[in-house]
Amino acid sequence: MSARPGSTLLAGVRVAWQTVPPGGTRRDVADALVARIATASTGSPVIVGRRCERCGASDHGRPVVSGAPIQASVSYTADVAVVAVADACRVLALGIDAERGTGTSEDGLRGLITPGQRTSLRRWTRVEAVLKADGRGLSVEPGRVRIERSLHGVHGSIAGDSAARGVTTARGAPGIRPRLLRVRGPRGIVISLAVASV
Repeated sequence: MSARPGSTLLAGVRVAWQTVPPGGTRRDVADALVARIATASTGSPVIVGRRCERCGASDHGRPVVSGAPIQASVSYTADVAVVAVADACRVLALGIDAERGTGTSEDGLRGLITPGQRTSLRRWTRVEAVLKADGRGLSVEPGRVRIERSLHGVHGSIAGDSAARGVTTARGAPGIRPRLLRVRGPRGIVISLAVASV
């Protein structure tokens, strides 16, 4: 199933998606989307690369944009690349996750967050978006992610991380608590965005 290219703007973050063409790579499509959005928003040409927070390698990891103060996050589901791009002067941390499905509880997700328990695609994409915003990704146990609802919206945090104890994320953000937003994207794809503003 292919998705029509599209984009939306949420909380100062441009989210875009595109189907990977036959013979293309998901990374190339994602990098081109990030570069196009970053260049359009800054007016300056940029170069998109990768950097792994754990090992420092450049063949995988979080997108890094050179040439402009930009935060970016990417996700892939089947043949669709989904990206989030924001001004780094306004956004401290950013994470996006996309999964193909309906968002309802599914047996295939049993045990992903809590051993033996089912979860929904919506909850799973929220957890992954928080972990990406944190910068450590799945090196942090997904069960440590807390999703909290309040009058101020839905937020995520990682249990055990505390600025008061001097713990900082891999991106240097002490105990971030990003806002979690639903993204209306292509039909049949559940997308969650985690954004912590400056």
